[in-house]
Amino acid sequence: MCGMIGYVGNAFIAKKYIIDGLKRLEHRGTEAAGVAIQPNQTFSFFKQGNPLVNIQLALDEIEEASIAIGHTHWLTGAQAGHFHGIEDGRFAIVFNGSIQNWGSIQKQSNRSDIEAFFLYLENQVDIHQSIDQALIHFMSEVEGIYSFICLDLHTPDTLYAAHHEMEMCFGMSESAIMVAEQAQAFTEDFTEVVHLESNELAIMHPKAYRVINLLGEEITKIHQPYHFRKLAVDRGNYSNYMTKEMNEQPAVLCELSRQYLKEDGTLAIAPEVVQMLQKAKRLVIIGSGTSYHAALIGKRMFERMAQLPTDVYESEEFLHNTPLLVEGTICIAISRSGETPAILQSIKKMNRYNYPTIAITNEKESSIVSLADASLWLHAGPEFGITSTKVFVAKIAFLSMLAIALGRSEGMYDTFDIPKKFAITAEAIRDVLNKHQRFRTWLPAFLMRHPNITIVGRGLDYAVAQEGALKLREMGSLHADAYPGGELRRSPLALSQEKSLAIALITNKRNAKPMRRDIEEIRSYGAKVFIISTVGLDEEGDDFVLPLTHPIMAPLVAIIPFQILGYYAAQLRRLNVDQPIY
Repeated sequence: MCGMIGYVGNAFIAKKYIIDGLKRLEHRGTEAAGVAIQPNQTFSFFKQGNPLVNIQLALDEIEEASIAIGHTHWLTGAQAGHFHGIEDGRFAIVFNGSIQNWGSIQKQSNRSDIEAFFLYLENQVDIHQSIDQALIHFMSEVEGIYSFICLDLHTPDTLYAAHHEMEMCFGMSESAIMVAEQAQAFTEDFTEVVHLESNELAIMHPKAYRVINLLGEEITKIHQPYHFRKLAVDRGNYSNYMTKEMNEQPAVLCELSRQYLKEDGTLAIAPEVVQMLQKAKRLVIIGSGTSYHAALIGKRMFERMAQLPTDVYESEEFLHNTPLLVEGTICIAISRSGETPAILQSIKKMNRYNYPTIAITNEKESSIVSLADASLWLHAGPEFGITSTKVFVAKIAFLSMLAIALGRSEGMYDTFDIPKKFAITAEAIRDVLNKHQRFRTWLPAFLMRHPNITIVGRGLDYAVAQEGALKLREMGSLHADAYPGGELRRSPLALSQEKSLAIALITNKRNAKPMRRDIEEIRSYGAKVFIISTVGLDEEGDDFVLPLTHPIMAPLVAIIPFQILGYYAAQLRRLNVDQPIY
């Protein structure tokens, strides 16, 4: 993942807008950044493998300009998204994505992909005598998924931007244009936004623009209002965003109740969304990473509480395979940012087959909103920690509300008091967070004696185990895997030995006895087992007992210990919990 941005304006203030925009895109990558700025008839390039403050200090030393481009990205995606330029060259480009037919474009050249791209572009400009036509030719020839922003020394005060099967938009003020993959990169000066479709090339000047397609035909674009949202950067009394956001999780449940529940406990959402769900014969939920794990929990909720057959797909798997979609299928796509490329492409895939789509996101100004038939907001507030905590809880809580509301419409769960259950769950989360110091005592075993961690659970606990393993990997850089308790005999037990550690989850009465048998089997192989259980299902010797909540709400509480463990593991290893290494 990476973030890219470009600015062109009448005033010589490009540095400020590029830095401000990159700060608003830091969630898309924080391990490296770069800027190309054009103060005169040459480019100045800055690349840093450190936070943006270093880029800002470097920019302070050079002359201002009216045009610039920049990027921020993860180092592991260095070839997938970063800034490129050649000293004394004609072009500077920010590129994100992957090209599948570079070999044919390079014509067996020994140059690297990006060097070949610059050479290709220069050759095409010589042929077509126009940067516009050269870029159109490039877009017509290449195969893959990509987006780019380009500067050309021979066409001053002009930005070029395009994408194929990704996202790109530009914002307009009275005297400037900014372009980025996400509108949230734009500052408060910008009042309108234009979204580019796939294979459209935008040619932007300070006060004007035009958009052309692959045939060179000019396209009329729709201007939409842009609503600037100030980033809530204040951490309050917390030392980092992660701690702040973990402690905001009880409030997230309260806010969801306030936004979506009427006084009688019924759900207050758009009637068309309710009708879509009521007509559904089958539900498909699509997500990536944390959203995928939330979808797994949502599947069990919809099937249990609404009797609605539900399938869950990881977005990349859904996008590149052909799942069986039957009449009456609707799709729910979950994305914290609303900009996950595979999620957006999955919605487009569903749209092509005329299946209704519902987006669940935390960002009202995101691309997913314009693609889905209906959109629902999580109202969790900004989440600056790259590792999701409070938004994950919001996703599960929101899916539970939808499932219960749908069940009620079918005459089930009429007496289920959602506001009361949310209030009890919020208090349970607060209780576990207040006992965070207990988990410090587990860390020596995690880090010193047990390099391999296995998290096991049954039913909903298995879905929580998958998210828990992700938290330990993301935050604490620990080797952690999740398995369903019933599969332990197949292979995980073969890995259980004296240096192995397992964490077992028991939050459901139906699965408690089988899970206890699984635990004894793990111990028989010499592995250390930590047990997290719920009041009423606990036994002597359990390591942590969660407060009692309704079984449907248990995942909201059961994930908290893993957030805390990941946080303390990161601290012990002196890792940045807000910006983990991917």
